[in-house]
Amino acid sequence: MSVYDEKTKWTAADSFLCKYHAVEKNYYPDSHAKAMFDHMSKKVQLHTNRKSPLINRGYYARVYGNRLILSEFLKSTEGGPRQLVYFGAGYDSDPLHSYEQAGVNTKVFELDFPEVMQTKFDIYHTKDFAHLCGEDADDIKSSNPAINRLGSFRFIGVDLRNTRLVMDSLSQAGFDPNVPTFFLSECVLVYMPRDAVIALIQE
Repeated sequence: MSVYDEKTKWTAADSFLCKYHAVEKNYYPDSHAKAMFDHMSKKVQLHTNRKSPLINRGYYARVYGNRLILSEFLKSTEGGPRQLVYFGAGYDSDPLHSYEQAGVNTKVFELDFPEVMQTKFDIYHTKDFAHLCGEDADDIKSSNPAINRLGSFRFIGVDLRNTRLVMDSLSQAGFDPNVPTFFLSECVLVYMPRDAVIALIQE
């Protein structure tokens, strides 16, 4: 992995910390952020310096906007199966919040670098989180070691610049292109080459 990739991977922890500090300051609610922080502190090197009010407000606006759009999606798909896909999911605990809002009959796919997704899966597999991930969704069990399953969640370790591998991995994880799907890419595309971004969006 290149130095650039290592720095990009580091932003997964930094972004979570920004959100965690905003939650601590009551900018918005996230009942899972504290437990996530406690587990991450044991696995990932964290720089716990406090963030400025401007950073906190920026993350509040970002999270509020994401949740507002998700709410509209959930209203429009109420009663039917649906999927939530998070490109560059990092260590964010918001997918758990979203799943709680969506309820049963929902699958969640989180994608990021393999090391990030393995760490997140290990954290979610603890008693603090495992019971929140729903019952095992009915789909094909993949032999791909980069795909971890936990309840209705799928953790996919993949380089998002490799569009074909992304699509193949989603398929192996049980993604259904015929089911209404909410896609979220929170700032990850700015770290990717233009051609890779266009390819991912077009797929």
